[in-house]
Amino acid sequence: MTKYTLPAESRILIIKMSALGDVVHALPVARALKQALPGARIDWVVEEKARGVLEGNSDIDRVLVAKTSKWRRYPGLSSLREIAGLMGKLRGGHYDLAIDLQGLVKSGVITLLSGARLRLGYDSDYCRERLSAIFTNCKGRPASREQHVVEQHLELLRTIGIPRDGQVSFPLPQSHEADRAIHYFLASLPGGTPERLVVIHPGAGWVTKLWALDRYALLADRIRRELDATILILWGPGEEAMAWELKKKMKEEGHVACPTSVVEMISLFRRCRLLVAGDTGPLHLAAACGLPTVGIFGPTSPLRNGPYGVPASVAHIPLPCSNCYGRTCSYGVECLRTLSVEEVFARVGALVGRLKWNFPQRNVEMVS
Repeated sequence: MTKYTLPAESRILIIKMSALGDVVHALPVARALKQALPGARIDWVVEEKARGVLEGNSDIDRVLVAKTSKWRRYPGLSSLREIAGLMGKLRGGHYDLAIDLQGLVKSGVITLLSGARLRLGYDSDYCRERLSAIFTNCKGRPASREQHVVEQHLELLRTIGIPRDGQVSFPLPQSHEADRAIHYFLASLPGGTPERLVVIHPGAGWVTKLWALDRYALLADRIRRELDATILILWGPGEEAMAWELKKKMKEEGHVACPTSVVEMISLFRRCRLLVAGDTGPLHLAAACGLPTVGIFGPTSPLRNGPYGVPASVAHIPLPCSNCYGRTCSYGVECLRTLSVEEVFARVGALVGRLKWNFPQRNVEMVS
């Protein structure tokens, strides 16, 4: 293996643009780099919608925003100016190392435009878009496709001699304003702030990750009735109508959450006992907060993408076509269609029984 020697005061660029859960999973990379190279300057390229999770992170010196979704929708003079501005910042960074953790053509192009002498990424077999590998000149392979993505990213750093030292850490932003907003919202619920607060997030970025709302409603009713919990329905951009529809389908009492930013969601998770969700950003953010979670998994691998490092359980039906990562499905998303309320509730009940509604010991670093 080629030995790479990075300057003690290296200028490093991380490219992990989206989505929220993916950016959360990449946070330990910045920490590992900072531990190995304390004098390094670390910049990060991220999409606008996921930048909130990087706010105040002491491992990161500068956040560069790539508005690729906007640029595709509105290809005009304004977008061209923003693209030129990003390119100028990339070239002005004088990077020694760029790390493409996304494995897409667009992230590969940004990696190349950085001008970094050393451009690290995954071998083409492990890239989401194989063509992206042509933009890197140093490649690594995870130990296994089923290795958790957090471990895969840290393994990739070993390719350039960056060891994994100490505990995996997820520095997360916090603010007094967010804490106050969540405090007042929870206090406004009937009976005041609940002690046994279970958050259910029914949304997902892909239609193939969506468990049926009717089943979420039956599950929420059982959690409320049999476990004496308060149900809070969480929603993200474009999901508010879904949240209210879920509340309407419930027979027991449930509450729809107020709009939440990333930092407000973190404040909320610090006051909860459990989260139930599909393979989506809030699930992984909750796990990074140390919150026990139950994940509902369909086309994605719970070994590679499941809740990391917390008391957790995953409801998943293994099928011959499992781990397809398909955003469409010719089989009617059988992996989720055959997943029963009874199966998921059993996971919830077992986890609650094991924890006895207590918070686990959390090793979460909160940054202001």
